Amino acid sequence: MGKGFKRALESSAMQRASRIWVPTQRMASMLTEEYDIPNRKFTVVANGVDSSRFARVQNQTRGPHTILHLGGPRAYYDSATLVKAFRIVLAQVPDATLVFLGIRDDSYTRNVMRLCEELKVQEAIQFLPPAPPDLVPVFMSRAALGVHTYALNPVYATTVGLKVAEYMAAGLPILHRGPSGGETWKLIERCGAGRCAESVEGLAHHAIELLSDPGLRQSIGDQGRRMASTLDWKTTLEVAIQDAYFLTRHE
Repeated sequence: MGKGFKRALESSAMQRASRIWVPTQRMASMLTEEYDIPNRKFTVVANGVDSSRFARVQNQTRGPHTILHLGGPRAYYDSATLVKAFRIVLAQVPDATLVFLGIRDDSYTRNVMRLCEELKVQEAIQFLPPAPPDLVPVFMSRAALGVHTYALNPVYATTVGLKVAEYMAAGLPILHRGPSGGETWKLIERCGAGRCAESVEGLAHHAIELLSDPGLRQSIGDQGRRMASTLDWKTTLEVAIQDAYFLTRHE
């Protein structure tokens, strides 16, 4: 009943809206079909990153092998899969650390913490509270990789998260787990900003590969940084401004 109410509310809001901004055309197509909304109501406005916030982050090629996950455990990230992959990584890279930055006190997080204890990896995983925006680049400077995950659900194949753009702007190689061929997957592969996998084993394999090769991390991080300039919020916001101007003139 809760899902039905949510669906009806979403449909009503979109039917009444003059314009709906979505991060990808694929999401617009999904919503057009799912809610019978005319395609002309949608405009693609990509998630934009404040590149200047991350300009001073240096690629980490020495020191601890830290894997940074911006955001705490979430069901839609399928964080349990990440923890299982990290156990494999830890067997090959004993000094590896996984950091969840920005956790919540909820049942899913507690379940993930229990899983860490069951897998005996709790000593190598940090669950940290949210950090002020100006401190996030500091955590990035200490990391070797930025990890981004999505549950294997078709809806997540339609979007690109803001955290992906932030990793790119910081020059952090991205380790991505999500639906194969999804929009995040395609973006990362297209610009060579990281490695993508669906399975626990695939995710672990790519993590070990990247942690073991500082030169590869540097090269991939540089690729992402070049792509990030096209995702700067000043660039993406221009599309929204032009669309809003067009809309107001014609209404």
